[in-house]
This record gives sequence, structure tokens and C-alpha cells, in this order.
Amino acid sequence: MTMAAYVPYLVDSLSPRGDIFPAYCCQFGIFENPALRVRPARAASWLPWISGDLADGKMIGCIECLRSDRQRFGRLHWRASWMASCPKHGVLLQAASPAEQSEYPVSRETATELAAIDELTLQAVTKGRVQLPDGRIVHGGLWLRVLRGVIDEICRPRCMKDVARPIIEAAWEAAGLPYRHALGRWGIYEKLGRLERANVLKVAALAIRPLIRAGFQHLKASTRPLAAEASRAVSSAVLVRDFQLMPIEIENITMLARENDDVAIDLRRMLNHQPRSARFVAQTDETLKSLGIPVLAPLLVARTPDLADGPY
Repeated sequence: MTMAAYVPYLVDSLSPRGDIFPAYCCQFGIFENPALRVRPARAASWLPWISGDLADGKMIGCIECLRSDRQRFGRLHWRASWMASCPKHGVLLQAASPAEQSEYPVSRETATELAAIDELTLQAVTKGRVQLPDGRIVHGGLWLRVLRGVIDEICRPRCMKDVARPIIEAAWEAAGLPYRHALGRWGIYEKLGRLERANVLKVAALAIRPLIRAGFQHLKASTRPLAAEASRAVSSAVLVRDFQLMPIEIENITMLARENDDVAIDLRRMLNHQPRSARFVAQTDETLKSLGIPVLAPLLVARTPDLADGPY
């Protein structure tokens, strides 16, 4: 049995690779340029959405669904980590074996926002598409990758200081949960326990609401996959120092700037932060043009004299 939208769009490989994590989890975002948070996964066994929590060998599922089945059976999507509740019954998924009805635990009601996002995810994996509240249709594979990207964004280390942090902290606060950043630099969502994943999904549900209301119009996306050379570089650099991944991140930013005017403008302004002279700006612009990046928007240059014998 396969699930709609899961094969072949989502499964980049049936065997773990070092480059599959950034390709899958850092392709989309809602708070920042997704290319800026590309990071490898240290867990060599990581595959998209496969949960490491098997609940002591028991099936994870909806107690109410199992009780209402004429012939009890487990649903395939229960075994993955993309859902934490049953949208039909509004209860959390729990550990239970289809053959042990007498040992079923008491059902636990889930939060409304968690059930709502799980309803959209259920559409993605069973129908291959998601119908947003405004009637728009998005591909199921796109929905799952966006959701996984949002999860990666909201679980970053709290020591990271950027413009997105207040928004992320507000989402955790709105969910009534402390901003514990769950994962840290190298942590992976799929390695969390069931209840921890449910908390993360609850925060993700609140964080992704504005994007859903806007019909995915403000989605930040990298429109090109990592180049083959970049993918191999990520794979070989998984366990080495972070600065060795800089060429990969620079390449991703370059590709985005070529195709997105807003990114091109931001990159040019960053490179010309407090420029020494108009000559410096001209040389920077020449470099951007040589990379195929459009030079847009005027810059204010401080009135400093050009140094004839200086490097700039």
C-alpha cells in the first residue's frame, strides 16, 4: 500500500543520504529565506517523516477508530510522524494494538488547532491534494514539505537572534507552551517522542495559519534543488565543522538571488553595508552581474574619497 502524495514526490531516496535532510526540510519556509537555514542531519538513518518512536512495538493509532472497526486494522499514516491526532474523532493518537481491544487506553481529546492541521495533512496523504479553507487546492506533497519546513523553523535554537525569533516565540506562547526550541542545532523532529511531536505540531498549526489564509501566496521557496556537487559536499561534510558548509549556503543564496528580485536587493544591501566608496559599490555590482544576479534599487553611499592605492 502506498499513500497518495507520498510516492514518488516525497521520497527522494529509499536509502538515507547526507543531503536528503536539507533538500526535504529546508526547501520551504514562512519566516525566512529557506536557503539560510540549510543544515545537515547527523543521524545517518534519517528518512522523510519516518518516526523513531514505535511505542514499545505497539501500533500507534486512534482508539475510537479501532473500536468502531468491524475488523480492526492499523492505518499506514498512523505509523508516520506527520500527524498527532485523528481529525475524525478529535483525539490524540496513542499506543494500541488492533488485536488487544481490552487493553485500549482512555481516549485523550486533542486541541482544536492540532485537529485542524491534521485534517489537512490527512487529505494530503489520502487524496494527494489539500483543499484550503478558501477553496484553493495545493498538491499534497507541497503541503507536507511546507509543514516540515515550518517545523524546522519553529524548533531552532533560541540563541539564534534574527527578525523571525519574536514571531516564533509568539507562536509557542499562543500554544501555551514554553519556547524550548525542542531540537537545538542538530536535533531532529522525527526523533522526538509522541507527546513532544504533538506539542511541536500544535505550534506549527498556529504558525502556519497566516500562510493558509493567504492561500500559500507568501510562501518562501527555493525554486531550484541543490546542485549535484552541492549535494555531495553536504553529504561529506555532515560531521565536520560548520564553516565547511558555507560554500553550499552561498550557492543556494546565489541561485535564489538570480530568480527572486527581493532576495537580490537584500543581498546587494548586505554586501554594501556601510560601503567605503562609490567605487566599492561599483565593484560589488560588477561581481553580482558576473554571477547573473540583477542589480536593483539605488544605494546611499557615504561621501568618502576613493583611495587610489587601496584595495577598494
